Amino acid sequence: MGTGVASTRTPEFRALNPNGLVPVIESDDGILWESNTICRYLASWHGSDDLLAASPWRRAPPDKSRYPASNLKVSLRDIQSGLGIFVGNRYFFPDVIVGKGEPVQADLQKDMTVWFRSLAPVKPVEMVGLWRGVGIPSGHPLDGVLENLRWFGKRFHPDMRADALLFQWHPGRLVAMDPRFAPIGLAIKLAPFGRTALARTMFSYFQKLLRARGSTAALEVRTFEQIASAAMVYNEQPIVDHFRRVDKNTLAGMMCLRDDENRFFFKLTKMDAQG
Repeated sequence: MGTGVASTRTPEFRALNPNGLVPVIESDDGILWESNTICRYLASWHGSDDLLAASPWRRAPPDKSRYPASNLKVSLRDIQSGLGIFVGNRYFFPDVIVGKGEPVQADLQKDMTVWFRSLAPVKPVEMVGLWRGVGIPSGHPLDGVLENLRWFGKRFHPDMRADALLFQWHPGRLVAMDPRFAPIGLAIKLAPFGRTALARTMFSYFQKLLRARGSTAALEVRTFEQIASAAMVYNEQPIVDHFRRVDKNTLAGMMCLRDDENRFFFKLTKMDAQG
């Protein structure tokens, strides 16, 4: 998918790649972006030693040229202004930049809201299960923060209770965090710091103290712009996450904070569907 075929700035494309960049491929295993990751996946899938050497030493020289440290140039001003997005240990910049480096937040927020409004509603009972989440950049201050802190997604229980924030620090182990320990207003103010490696390290050390002792939200039906659909209401925060259906196994989420016009958008993919 490239700009020669369709725009990469549409909500539909950002649901595939939250960074709004190419290339992107969709395989039977799922969706991948980043050219280096795609190349390594395809080489592994074909199982050819000519494409991806089995020996770590033989792989080292190509990797050295593939991931040079000099390619990562981030100024202090960029980090302080929060224009970049940390994903893993890499720093990405939005492709929608105008003027003197100011992101087009208003237009993105409007476009994402129109897209969300166009989606079909979903019933709370249809959401029971484990879902992997990823943010969809929309000009919100929290864009990229959750991914940097290794957010996994959400879990919805049959009794309509929910684990609002699940994080994964070790393979196969999910930790539910209590949102009341991170007031949303403070989180928004500290968002630029939340996209740094230091924030990720500090969060990993404090995760035991932030762990939830039970479910932290509830699923119910809420109306957004005259359409009733499933929503998650936080226990101790003035937050409501509205949900709409993208397809059978994918949901779009829109986090609304009381008295705040900005909305944080994200995508949920059902884990059972990923095998």
